[in-house]
Amino acid sequence: MIWLIQDAHRKYDEVEKEANALEGLSYKFVGFGMIPFTNIVTGIDVDILNDSVIIRGGTKVLDLIIADSFDIEGANDIQRDNFRNGIFYDAEKFDQAYYTSLNLPLLNSNATIHNVSDILHTKFDKPAFIKPSNDRKSFNAQFVDVGQTLEESIKSSMYQIGYETETCVVSFDIANIKRECRFFVVDNNVVTGSHYRINDVTIPKVIQTDDIIWSIADEYALLYKPHDVFVMDIAETDEGFKIVEYNCLNASGLYLADVKKLFISLQNYQNKHKIVVD
Repeated sequence: MIWLIQDAHRKYDEVEKEANALEGLSYKFVGFGMIPFTNIVTGIDVDILNDSVIIRGGTKVLDLIIADSFDIEGANDIQRDNFRNGIFYDAEKFDQAYYTSLNLPLLNSNATIHNVSDILHTKFDKPAFIKPSNDRKSFNAQFVDVGQTLEESIKSSMYQIGYETETCVVSFDIANIKRECRFFVVDNNVVTGSHYRINDVTIPKVIQTDDIIWSIADEYALLYKPHDVFVMDIAETDEGFKIVEYNCLNASGLYLADVKKLFISLQNYQNKHKIVVD
């Protein structure tokens, strides 16, 4: 078992946090990179791909693996499969276009799903909250003002190529969110978590063990599983606790979660489900 940590084009403190945790656990890991504007993965000796791996990286790496369009020089089919199996993901089940009909306690329970291309140039006659329906962040979740188009809103915050082909969640019910917390679930167990936003301000903060949101997370983690391993964001609102979204753990921010505890659970899971290739 070896961990592959993308150490280029990611936040330094996130990479350092992961490396420190892995060193402290004496887990094997190597860094890798991506050549910008290509599908080429660099820094990986293909021999290490003869064993199972766990990947921590950005959404571009995730997209390339999902599309099976990554290029690792010298890798054979078995090694490519082992690299691909280093993510915990199901593209359909992590998409809100799929799970919005499952009667979950979602923050955007009354939202509608649209093709971005169909509403890109529509001027909104009332404020709307819009985000990609999947978790791969083709554009930032955002509020669109009255008289503004979705395209204008996206380009004013962060422009990313390819969002026109995505689906998005549109909600006109703007919730009052008191805090948002991220929980990491492995094999039906909520392993660790962290506050990441309080009163609409990004504030990583430890969740106290007697906080009611822990029991809420334990309950909600059993309602729907997009994968055995996933991230679940929960918001406390005036109407109670709501699921914001589900995310792929390989590319999700860790904030102030107990990283060592999480990595132990992930390594145990991957060893337990290791695919043996003859």
